[in-house]
Amino acid sequence: MNIYESEDYKQCLRSLMLERQQQFGSRFTFEKMALACGIQKTYLSKVLNTSAHLNPDQLFAACDYLKLSSVETEFMLLLRDSEIAVNSKRVSILKAKITKTRNDNLKTESAIQVAKEGSVDSNKWEYYTDVDLQLVHMFLTIPGYAKDPNQICQQIGINTIRLQAILLKLQSWQIVQFQDGIYHVNDPKLHLPEDSPVFLAFGILNRVKTIEKMRLTKTDRGDDYFFSVIFSASKKLQGKFKRKLLDVLKELQSEVIDSKSEEIYQLNIDFFKWS
Repeated sequence: MNIYESEDYKQCLRSLMLERQQQFGSRFTFEKMALACGIQKTYLSKVLNTSAHLNPDQLFAACDYLKLSSVETEFMLLLRDSEIAVNSKRVSILKAKITKTRNDNLKTESAIQVAKEGSVDSNKWEYYTDVDLQLVHMFLTIPGYAKDPNQICQQIGINTIRLQAILLKLQSWQIVQFQDGIYHVNDPKLHLPEDSPVFLAFGILNRVKTIEKMRLTKTDRGDDYFFSVIFSASKKLQGKFKRKLLDVLKELQSEVIDSKSEEIYQLNIDFFKWS
């Protein structure tokens, strides 16, 4: 389960226990959880079914027993504190922390493995605002283009002079290297975090390039897929929807890493609220 969708730490503990029991059987029981917390099973049952609460140390121990990460444990403690707090100002602060933790764990980098920007960091403005640089970078992961990069020109609509300039930049940034008559990509998994100052420009320019490609390409190609929808839903469903998207990205990333590089694809995901 995704604990960041939870509003009640007790319900979350019950759901996590059920999940663990389905996966691991009798290795996880409420009796063993109570023992880990240093309390009686009857008291744990009382907490989970009445208005009583675990203290912070007991909840920490319960989370540790369930093998939660430090961030997940901190989130559970925040839920507990927000349920108990009576000072309105403190409640607001706790809820703000809860919201921030939820949002942080709905970012792309929380779901997929990303490489550090490394040598491209000082040139991020140019790399991430020039889609041609990114496309050439990806095309070079395919052996045919790595051996004969001039083929890339027709695919992305640039001339050979422009291509050579891009290749020189990618080499100078140590993103690719030329050896034995072929270009080698050092690491294709570069990722731009949402807090980057060029993130907005990066997103807009990539989408503009997509529209340009769509305009110049027949729309009846069987390997292309376009989808757009406008809908209304609850705020809670929005978070669940984003988490499912990230789960899909996480699953697909492992398959992409293991997949043979044969073609270049672009995936744009826009999910935002109008009001």
